[in-house]
Amino acid sequence: MVHKLDSGGLQRLVGVIVRVIDSDRFESHVLTLSDFGVFAEGLESFAELHQVNAIPHLSMLWPRKLTRTIRVIAPDVVHTHSGVWYKASLAARHAGVPRLVHTDHGRAYPDPWIGRFLEGLAARRTDVVVAVSDALGRQLAHTVVSDRSRIRVVLNGVDTVHFRPRPVNGALRRELGLPADVPVIGSVGRLDAVKAYDIMIQGFAVLRANWTDGPAPALVLVGDGPERARLTALIERCGLQDAARLVGWRRDVESVYALFDVFTLSSWSEGTSLGLLEAMSTGLCPV
Repeated sequence: MVHKLDSGGLQRLVGVIVRVIDSDRFESHVLTLSDFGVFAEGLESFAELHQVNAIPHLSMLWPRKLTRTIRVIAPDVVHTHSGVWYKASLAARHAGVPRLVHTDHGRAYPDPWIGRFLEGLAARRTDVVVAVSDALGRQLAHTVVSDRSRIRVVLNGVDTVHFRPRPVNGALRRELGLPADVPVIGSVGRLDAVKAYDIMIQGFAVLRANWTDGPAPALVLVGDGPERARLTALIERCGLQDAARLVGWRRDVESVYALFDVFTLSSWSEGTSLGLLEAMSTGLCPV
């Protein structure tokens, strides 16, 4: 169960899990609490998709609509992901689900007390809490999950055959307006405040202003999210319209890594960044 299958590492992982799970042993359902999103496309071949929209604030006490939907599905296990833990765990227990698993993909920064409080309640209803890194597991044990025995660490991973070193795609460079001799700094991820892309853009502006050796670099950010408009305005204020590109989400992301000379990550907080793992798998130097 997820909020929405839009552009982001969490959402991509959910899609991968659904596609690779043994369909002879498990019947899969995906339930979103908003629109399906871009990563839902094609998933109907691997799982039954469900949607519960417009959940009212009173659902914090009694998520009736969500409970009803879960009861109709009648799952043996509900697996929730970051962003829906409290409401989904409450509804799952009201629906009589035997087992509840939650995967935390990373905490907000700063991590507000109200979120820690509500998810602490959710943790008491949850049989297993999965952290995607050792550091995140320790943070959860310290701030959210009172019973540490429920925490399991399952590290994120990527397909190293799919994300492998590839030759530079000249057509893709031309499509993005990148001259052949311009070095490219790149990043892949959801355009969210926790990713601190505003800091990255400001740092890039300083780098460009002090660049003296050959053609100045370009910055390419692949992804989408709620910060897009603010980051676009920041690029304009910094006078980087010709140097920084927000190219949105791309289905050929494995080919985009070949354009980058350096992969950069500026997040305030991460569980385990999929973009970072993918970049390393393709042979890029991460900063």
